Amino acid sequence: RTDQLDAPPPAAQIDDAIARLDQTLQRRWTSSRVFSRRSTWQTIKLRSAMLDLAKQAGEPIAWEATSPQRLFAVLNSVAPREKEELVQRLLNEPAIADSLVRSLTDLRSAIAAEPCIAQHHIKAAFLSPISGMRCDTIVDSIGKLSCNSHRLLYNGGLIAYFSGRPDAAIQQWSRSLAINQQHIEPIFDLCVRRFAAGVIAKQLVPANRMNMALRILRSIPADQTSKRASTAAELIAAIESRSDLDSAQAWVCIARIHQQDDQNTLAAKAWRRAVAANGRNRQYRYELAVSLRRCGQIEAAVDQALLGAAIGHDNERFEKLIASCRSELARQSQRVRTVSRTQVSSPKVPR
Repeated sequence: RTDQLDAPPPAAQIDDAIARLDQTLQRRWTSSRVFSRRSTWQTIKLRSAMLDLAKQAGEPIAWEATSPQRLFAVLNSVAPREKEELVQRLLNEPAIADSLVRSLTDLRSAIAAEPCIAQHHIKAAFLSPISGMRCDTIVDSIGKLSCNSHRLLYNGGLIAYFSGRPDAAIQQWSRSLAINQQHIEPIFDLCVRRFAAGVIAKQLVPANRMNMALRILRSIPADQTSKRASTAAELIAAIESRSDLDSAQAWVCIARIHQQDDQNTLAAKAWRRAVAANGRNRQYRYELAVSLRRCGQIEAAVDQALLGAAIGHDNERFEKLIASCRSELARQSQRVRTVSRTQVSSPKVPR
C-alpha cells in the first residue's frame, strides 16, 4: 500500500506511477479512486522533496517524519510564528509547492466524484497546515462518513482536536476506542494536554482500561497536593457517573485513586465496597486486608486475609500477610504487658 511505505520509492518509480495514472484518467476521467491514487503518489513526491530539502539544509529527517498525519500534528503543535516560518520554507521549494497543488487538485476531483468517502476528506485535511485550508467545517462530515472504522475515527478526532473542536474530538475518539483500542496511547497523550481529568475518565477511558485514569493522577507531582486532591475528586466523580462500569470495577478504581495519596481509610472503605460487590475476588480481599493493616486495624486485616486464603489454593501472599499481621499483634500485646507491669511495679505514693 502506497500510504504505508517504509522508505521513499525511487524518483523514477514515482514518475512512472503518476504517468500511468495520467493515462488511466484519460479513459476514466470521473473515477474517484484513480484521482485519489494519483493524489497519493503526488503526496509521496512531495514527501521526497521534503527529504531533499532537509538534506540540503544539513538537517536530515526520517521518512516517517514527512507523513501527512505527522506533519499535521507537528505544524499544529508549534507556536503560530514558528508554524508560519516552517510552512513558508516548504512552499518556497518549487518541487514541494507543485506536488502540493497537484495532490490537492486530485483530492478535490476525488471528493467531487464521490463526496461520501471519509478518507478523501482526511487526506485533504492533513495537508491543510501547508495549504491553508480550513478543517473545522469538515470535521462533522468526517465523523458521519467514518462509520465503524477505528482508524478513520481516530484521524477524524485528530483533525477535530487541532481544529478547535474538542467535543467532536472526544466523540470520534470515544467511538474509535469502542471499536478498537489500537490508538489509545496517542489519544491519551493528547487528551491530558487539553482536557480535564474528569472528562477523560468519563468519556474516553474504556471500561477495561480504567488504569489510564490513574495515570492522570500519577502525572501530577506529589508536592502539588491541592491539584492532586482536586484531580482525584474529579476522577472519582467521573467514575461514579459511569453506567458502563459494574459496581466492583468502580470501587476498585476509587480505591486505587485513594491509595495514590495514602488515603488509607478511604481506600479501605472503597475496597470493602468492592469486596461486597464481588466477594469471590481474591485480589480485592488482599487489597482490603493490606489497607486495613495500614489503617491500624490489624485484627480485621487478619480476618480478611484468612477469608481470601480460604477461597483459593495459591495462598503464599496471604500466608505472609497473616504471619506479618500476627507478629505485629504479638508486638503490640508485648508492649501492653510491659506497660502494665511497669504500672504495677511503680505504685503511686500516697500524699
